Amino acid sequence: MSHKSSMNSFGIDFGYMFWQHNGMSLSVNAGLDYDILNTKLNIGSMKYDYAANADADMDGDTYRRYYQLSNLHQGIGMEYISIPVYLNFTYRFNEWIGVYANVGIKPGFKTCSKVKSFTGDVYSYGIYPQYDNLMMNDEWLNDFGNRQLTESQVATPEVKGFNMSILAGAGVEAKIYGPLYTSLGINYNAGLTNVFKSKSTVGSSTPLVSYTVAHGQQAESLTSMMSKSKISHLAVNITLIYRF
Repeated sequence: MSHKSSMNSFGIDFGYMFWQHNGMSLSVNAGLDYDILNTKLNIGSMKYDYAANADADMDGDTYRRYYQLSNLHQGIGMEYISIPVYLNFTYRFNEWIGVYANVGIKPGFKTCSKVKSFTGDVYSYGIYPQYDNLMMNDEWLNDFGNRQLTESQVATPEVKGFNMSILAGAGVEAKIYGPLYTSLGINYNAGLTNVFKSKSTVGSSTPLVSYTVAHGQQAESLTSMMSKSKISHLAVNITLIYRF
């Protein structure tokens, strides 16, 4: 499995400047951010089989169901309220504009999450031992044959309510008026905690995609197969700063 993520962040910070000399300054900052995190996960191909119960057959037979999955793609959107705490170094060219670098920590609290997209190709067939290992792959029976998965068939990912990351960033800072500043920069957030809850049984005793007559083919979220989900990402950051 491969994955990549990106984040946009908007916030307001408060900073205490404790040292300054020849246009240079150090401050301790804390703030409140609204973060929008987007993650994309991909699985190129996967094969497995499992014992299908009577609820997975139109005639109530049990059988062995085989799957060949390919081109699985899932997009997930998450939103957080975060409280960054960091040390900031600024070099000012003049009274109005300067450049900065910072390093600190960023705890975040999830406000919402959702599946934004899900696609995948599925080929499945059944082997019936009770009928001399009869193979059935007719598309009119039990959703066998070639199918395409959509967003409506995937389970909602289990996202943890809290995450923590180390942040480091740099950018441009401009004075608005008095103690009020604004900054535009790039932050790199290195995740310290897992974002998603994993299911150790998915891919072993629990199939990633399964079928029942009542619900058709349903897929687990691709996040359930991640044993680790400490996501690191680049973030475009726009901040309003009150410095005293």
